[in-house]
Amino acid sequence: MTMNWPDRAFHLWWCSATHTTLRLQSNPTFAQGAPATRIEIQFGHVRSLFIRPVADGLTVVRATPQEGAGICSRYSLDPAWADSVFLLRSTWEGFIVSSAPSWREAVRDIDDPSLFTPVEDAAELADVTFGHA
Repeated sequence: MTMNWPDRAFHLWWCSATHTTLRLQSNPTFAQGAPATRIEIQFGHVRSLFIRPVADGLTVVRATPQEGAGICSRYSLDPAWADSVFLLRSTWEGFIVSSAPSWREAVRDIDDPSLFTPVEDAAELADVTFGHA
């Protein structure tokens, strides 16, 4: 599945202390006509990455077997990782080797807890849309 947000700006927002989980985030801008939602994309089990910290428009897609093998060869990565390569395309091209990323979107302020933060009451997530690659 392709994840595509051509009209949103994403930022490298958070990495776990072990650098195995990475989150990209697009915040609401509140400009007239702009989306009022926040989008978060989370990559787990990150093994390698080559990205920039800001993306103006973003597409995330799983690499084909040939693309994954080419990236593993070019960057001296374990060839067994070829099926775990996700391509990121913006005004630049990059990649993340990880498990399948997930995304969540909802109306939230910039300083609200992550949409991936566990909650005690499922009703708190009633307005969240989500998916994965």
